[in-house]
Amino acid sequence: LPSTGERRLEYGYQNVTDINSKFSRFWFTPFRPDITVYHPETVKLILKSSAPKARGYGTVYEHAMPWIGDGLIVSNGATWARARRLLTPAFHFDILKNYVSVYNTAADTLL
Repeated sequence: LPSTGERRLEYGYQNVTDINSKFSRFWFTPFRPDITVYHPETVKLILKSSAPKARGYGTVYEHAMPWIGDGLIVSNGATWARARRLLTPAFHFDILKNYVSVYNTAADTLL
C-alpha cells in the first residue's frame, strides 16, 4: 500500500496532468528541472526530430548503470544503433499481434 506521502504526490501529479495534458515541469533542485511529456503527438514530435538530443544519462541512470550495464537505454552512437538494429525485428507488428490476447488477459487480471 502506498504511504500518505506517495498518495499526495500521486494526487498532485494527477492534478498537474489535468491542468496541462501535454507536459509538466518540476524543479527538484534550483538547478535541475524535470520535464515530463504526456501527449502522444508531443512525444512523437520529440522522438522523430533530427535535432540533437540531450547527452548524459541523468541521475537515475547513472546510479543504475552498475546493474543495467551499457545497453540500449543508456548507449549512444554506434552501440545504440547496433542494439536497436538487433532488437527491432522482435517488435514487428506481425510478431506482437500474437501476444495481444496475453496482454489483454494480464491487464484484466491486474485491474
